[in-house]
Amino acid sequence: MMNSNVVLSNDPKPYQLTTKQLEVLRMISDAPATYVDETGQTVQHKALEVLLYGGARSAKTFLNCFIVIARACKERSRHIILRESFTSVDRSILHDTWPKVLATCFPDLAGEIVMRQKPPFATFST
Repeated sequence: MMNSNVVLSNDPKPYQLTTKQLEVLRMISDAPATYVDETGQTVQHKALEVLLYGGARSAKTFLNCFIVIARACKERSRHIILRESFTSVDRSILHDTWPKVLATCFPDLAGEIVMRQKPPFATFST
C-alpha cells in the first residue's frame, strides 16, 4: 500500500494525498497494476496512458504538476505540460497551480521557472 503522506521537506504537516490521487499514482507508477476485469479475471497491466476526468477544481492539474515535479526530482528527465493555448498554460499552470504545488508539496525544493523564454521551463537542483 502506498503511503498517502507526502513528506518531501521538514514541514510538520505533509500534504495528504486523497484516495483517488493514490489510485492515479499507482496506475502510472513503474510497477504493473493489478485489477479484476469485467470477466472476473485478475490482470496485471502497466498503464501507458491515463485519462484523468472530473469537474472543474477537481485537482487534475494539481496532480499532474505534482507527478511532473516528483519525477523530475527523482532522475534527470524532461516533461511537458500542454494546454490548448499558451494563455491557458500561463494563467492556470504557471501562475496558479505550479506555485501551489511547489508551496504545498515541495516547500524546500530549489526550483525556478524561467520566464524569459517561450515556452517557459522549470529547472530543479536534484
